Amino acid sequence: IGPVSANNEQFMIYGPDAVEPPYLSLRTFAKFDMDFDFSAKRLNLFSSDHCEGKVTYFSTSAIAVIPYEDGQFEIAVNLDDHVAKAHFFGEYPESVMGLDEATKLFGLTSYSPGMEPVRKDGNLLGYRHIFSSLALEGITIRNTPFLIVPEKLKDMFKEKPTGSLIDESPYKDVRIEMAIGRNVQRQLHIYIAAKEHK
Repeated sequence: IGPVSANNEQFMIYGPDAVEPPYLSLRTFAKFDMDFDFSAKRLNLFSSDHCEGKVTYFSTSAIAVIPYEDGQFEIAVNLDDHVAKAHFFGEYPESVMGLDEATKLFGLTSYSPGMEPVRKDGNLLGYRHIFSSLALEGITIRNTPFLIVPEKLKDMFKEKPTGSLIDESPYKDVRIEMAIGRNVQRQLHIYIAAKEHK
């Protein structure tokens, strides 16, 4: 990829009826720092051999430094004054939460005000709800829509690929309460410092 190459990479092989497109996971680039510049539609790869914390080469008015588990990208977020654990890099186009989690954290049910039904081909997928603030260690994103789905989020992660090649779901025994989708990610400039796990 550009001037960067890697050897002995693992790929998931799907059957003839698979609908998943081929993709490269974040684990493919685990030996490099990754810089996602969404506004420029650019992925930059950097050497991870640098002084700790000396990574932000771009100017910004606000920055958050968030540690993550190796390959799992589980982070703490604050959604409308509720601290929760979220999976940050998933395949979801929008942020998602299970109805059980929405009820437990916010008292939301399918009949609550602001729960807009979302349908596809006449089938109910879930409900869209807009939360007033999503905070990531000092960076706040206002009016963030979440898709509230009937399944428990933990079960969703066990059934769908997360973009990594981990043999067993990292969420088997962990209570993940939501996933941050691309609707939030594309508002950010994200730098992943691989060796520091931040």
